[in-house]
Amino acid sequence: MRVKPHQVRAIAAVAIQRASERELRALYEVINDLSASAFVELVRDIEDEIDSSLAIGLERGLDQNLPGIESSNLYSELERIRRQELRVPVYRFAEFLSESLKEDPSIARSEFPAFDSRRGLQVWIRRLVRAYSEQQIYRAVMNLRDGLGKAGGTAWKLR
Repeated sequence: MRVKPHQVRAIAAVAIQRASERELRALYEVINDLSASAFVELVRDIEDEIDSSLAIGLERGLDQNLPGIESSNLYSELERIRRQELRVPVYRFAEFLSESLKEDPSIARSEFPAFDSRRGLQVWIRRLVRAYSEQQIYRAVMNLRDGLGKAGGTAWKLR
């Protein structure tokens, strides 16, 4: 079997890891047991987890290197609002933000990404940004903040 040029990139990504023969055989077995769509979904899920890990690492690095400078990152701002102003747990924040986005008439209801607590808020926000602009998301959070503030906030407290 001849490997096509467009396939070399994927094989090179595996080769760069310097995996043992046992690891390569195990990978081969996993791939053979998956359908093509399940394999693609698995790879995309791993990409999301890597992106999330890298973002968290970079954020921690910036926080350590630049103390006192607030991040302009959308996730950091939303997390700050969630913790300090709304004082709600992550799953509740995701529910509220989902409702707020869905109620905004200026936002087209494309495929709305479901919140998965196992992946976390940052991954979910990244998926939201693919469907909506950062301004739309931020505006929905501001509407949410204003709405909860008028309703007397929440009894839930961070520990």
